Amino acid sequence: MRLVLVAPLPPAPDGIADYAARLGRAYAEEGVEVAALTPTARPGRDVPVLGQVGWSPRRWLAAYRSARSWRPDAVHVQHSVATYGPGLLPLWLLTAALRRHGADVVVTHHEVTRDLARLGRPGRAYYRLVARATDRTHVHTAAAAATAHGQVGIPADRVLVHPHPVYPLPAGSVSGRELRERHALGSSRVLLLFGYVHVEKGLRELVEGLAVLRDRDPAAVSGLRLVVAGDVRPRPPAFGRFEQADRDYLDAVRARVDELGLGAAVRFVGRVPDPEVAGWFAAADLVVLPYTATEQSGVAGLALAAGRPVLATSVGGLGEVFSGVLPTFASLAPADVADGVIDGLQAASGSGWQERYAEIVDAASPRRLVQQVLATLDRPAERTGATT
Repeated sequence: MRLVLVAPLPPAPDGIADYAARLGRAYAEEGVEVAALTPTARPGRDVPVLGQVGWSPRRWLAAYRSARSWRPDAVHVQHSVATYGPGLLPLWLLTAALRRHGADVVVTHHEVTRDLARLGRPGRAYYRLVARATDRTHVHTAAAAATAHGQVGIPADRVLVHPHPVYPLPAGSVSGRELRERHALGSSRVLLLFGYVHVEKGLRELVEGLAVLRDRDPAAVSGLRLVVAGDVRPRPPAFGRFEQADRDYLDAVRARVDELGLGAAVRFVGRVPDPEVAGWFAAADLVVLPYTATEQSGVAGLALAAGRPVLATSVGGLGEVFSGVLPTFASLAPADVADGVIDGLQAASGSGWQERYAEIVDAASPRRLVQQVLATLDRPAERTGATT
């Protein structure tokens, strides 16, 4: 079987790029020939690139001819609106052209819940058009599957649910101890909020909860440090208003930290380079995911891979993964956030959750996802209406 992966690839600064590269390797390990169409001119490090999908007629035509001559049996699109922006139209035109020639089209929706919440009626209309242009839909959570079926109208038997894959952390060059020393964290218990900062991250709610915890027990907060390891996600110009909203949010949280007198307890360390990712998770006593809304979380996968305890809300797929393993936030009211932090730290020092994490990691492997996708694909000889 030959499969075209439509996605950004490393070194593109997008979590979907890393996801796609690992998915490509998993396909190859299952004996599938894989090549890619990408939205940028960067060559792929992990998957050979057939061409660039964009608004340039010359590049689009070259990409189409290259992909068509390669004769793929299937196309797997890694999709979110923010990833491609205005490039979505040429992407779907090219995908439709390959589908017309017999390729089955699978789409992984990474942010269907968030996209529909932000884009409203136009977003629903867009996703319905995508559903008509694809054969199968993959999402990472049961909640996202319910959204795809209920709001977009995709038949349930065309929706594959498989959790976000968990993969090893990037090779590290800095230890957790070194990062603690560099940022003067000492022996403090570290709460790690990692990754892109945005309005649904729950950072402000976490800060408000720490203020309540300090008022209850000043000594408890004096031994805690919240490390915010990440920055705002860069977005295409067409989606600049979302990026600006996230920057305004981060600025407002910083100001709130100062207003509450929590400057000593909250550290903003900015974007983390890959060689330091493993070190930050090693330095953490508890990884916090206080999302107000989300479909799934790549940070959750990093925490699982690192074997670090997680304190999360139950929104989206987080509850599907973590409920019953370790405590979750009862709500994001400040008092409940304060209680959650104490309960989470206490539970993290216990045992039993490590074995459950190992089971979750195995079930969510890229290999298992690829096997499920392949099981749903028609073989070339079984297709009807293909043009040769």
